[in-house]
Amino acid sequence: FRPNDVNKKIKHAVDPTKNILYGGTVRINDHKPLKCRAPLPHALLRVSTTSVNAPELLHFEGTAKGDLFAKYSLEYGVGTNPADWYEIHTSTRQINNGMLYGNFDPLVLDDGIYTFRLLVWDSMARVREERIGIQVDYFDLTLPRGNDIRRRGDIIEIVGNIRIPFNQYSLSYGMGLEPTEWMTKGISLTKSNGGTNMEGLLGRWNTSQAPRGSGSMDDFYTIRLTVETNSGPREIFINMVYLDDKLKSGWPLHFSSEEYGDGPFITRVADLDKDGKKEIIFLRENDIDYHKDHNLDAR
Repeated sequence: FRPNDVNKKIKHAVDPTKNILYGGTVRINDHKPLKCRAPLPHALLRVSTTSVNAPELLHFEGTAKGDLFAKYSLEYGVGTNPADWYEIHTSTRQINNGMLYGNFDPLVLDDGIYTFRLLVWDSMARVREERIGIQVDYFDLTLPRGNDIRRRGDIIEIVGNIRIPFNQYSLSYGMGLEPTEWMTKGISLTKSNGGTNMEGLLGRWNTSQAPRGSGSMDDFYTIRLTVETNSGPREIFINMVYLDDKLKSGWPLHFSSEEYGDGPFITRVADLDKDGKKEIIFLRENDIDYHKDHNLDAR
């Protein structure tokens, strides 16, 4: 056996028992590799991109071969540790560092993380497996943010991205985390027809027209973006936006770390100028000391 064959035998010496979240548990079977009288099949998987955020086809390249080669197949599942797998291609032809399968259209997939795997069998029913993860991100809603607090009565801009051709889109909202009823009252769209893509302002929500309920969660709202595409409707959500009618006009104020540099802020309240009114202070660790005499010293 060549060194690479020994490495494959060691990988083969595992009996899966059960999965625990993203890790899982296995049992090493010392006897299993000793029974390998012939080299195991060879599997290698590559993909043209692991981040899909525009219309493009995926091409899977790699190797599927072996002395006792029988067949190979390509499958995918949802998430990083799929419970179910869906076959997209199978072949009995050996591939040595070439195209395993081309022109897979990820438009059939919803936004999310997917795992693709290559399975290579030999005539002794032994199988090698290689996996690769792919992120699909055609749509997003960036404003307002989940768990955001906004003043009831304000007009909220709904900002996001649609990165693939679409026929039309709509915005709606409902009460609570999992609304049973969706409403469009107070919603105005930036664009009513379809297009190849859309980025930025999708619409506005006049929250003064949002109905109120009597439940404890009825001041929380979920916003939904629905995009009609040729492959069917797609939906994404912003969860738990809180509308507060006690906030003053112009509040709350949002400070983005992207505007003021990297790293978290430390927030404090203090009367810096001794006028009897407290100021809101945003602090970030640096190498400058601020003294009571208003001098700044670099350390």
